Amino acid sequence: MGLKDGESAYQIFKQEFYSNKVEIRIELSSIIGGINMIDNIIFEMDRKLRELNIHFNTRPLIFGGLAKEYYGLRKKGLDIDLIVTDEDYQSLEEQFPDCRFDMWGDLGIAVDNFEILRSVCRHDYDFYVKEAIDIGDYLMISIDRLFYMCVTAMHEEKYRNDYILIRKYYEEKFRNSEYIKNAQPHIEQYIRSVNGRIYKGQYENI
Repeated sequence: MGLKDGESAYQIFKQEFYSNKVEIRIELSSIIGGINMIDNIIFEMDRKLRELNIHFNTRPLIFGGLAKEYYGLRKKGLDIDLIVTDEDYQSLEEQFPDCRFDMWGDLGIAVDNFEILRSVCRHDYDFYVKEAIDIGDYLMISIDRLFYMCVTAMHEEKYRNDYILIRKYYEEKFRNSEYIKNAQPHIEQYIRSVNGRIYKGQYENI
């Protein structure tokens, strides 16, 4: 089975699975060699949403623990978090009136292991969807928006820890390696200096 550019194994298998109306449970990893865990999780997520008869007019945005696992920060928890448009939220509110919640003005639906919100920290879908990654029927929140989300919730220990993980991700992915190499010989002097500043090129080990 060949993959086209930008197409995941999950997308191809999902199309075949539903078009043929296969009614048996299948472990993706046993069928498609090399499939990663994220594809498998998203496939199962999609299957469960269909079982719950949950449909969206606009592709939902994945955030929370699953997004952090996607970026290799940490493993997801039990819940799956989605942000949706106000239009999709209104439909879900009508479909699941007893599952509604309001968290400091952020309205959402908690059904099964899903938390589906129309906003997080009062920022809506249009804010968080910027630069999201296309993964087929869903969108994955960008690392920048995920970082912002953690910063706004740093009063909670869990999100402070996530902030540290994402900061480390930025440092490992985007710091200039040549600049780091140049700084390494002066670490002890930086530590002793006021605000880590060395003036006039007065390095001790040169």
